[in-house]
Amino acid sequence: MTLRQLRIYTVQANHRDAVFHRWDTQARPLMQEHGFTFVEQWEGRVDPVSQNLPIRVLRLLLTMRHPSRPRSASHVFDFGYLLAWEDETQMRCAWDAFLDDPRWRHAKSITQRAAHGEPVVMVTDRLLHPRSK
Repeated sequence: MTLRQLRIYTVQANHRDAVFHRWDTQARPLMQEHGFTFVEQWEGRVDPVSQNLPIRVLRLLLTMRHPSRPRSASHVFDFGYLLAWEDETQMRCAWDAFLDDPRWRHAKSITQRAAHGEPVVMVTDRLLHPRSK
């Protein structure tokens, strides 16, 4: 497998349990059914003192999403995973099949209703290719 895909989800911290329940019981098993190969997964925190652009954008998104109660970056956490793919065609076919799966759409809608909206604030997606020397 030569292509890697790094996905990082920035999630509202108060929905952590619901997001991980959805991940463990529905998302990950369905993804594996559709040919996803997981290399590793992580959980982290967003550094609230960081002044880089992604954090400033995140703060803006959080304020726009909940204007009556602005949140800081400390009210979110990151969840990331690394996937392995043979090539981009395989990756796109697997993602299309997963996103079109009615079981995934149903699972996502349940979490959204419980959270009064999508608990995932932002998704960062990177394709990583081997570096030749």
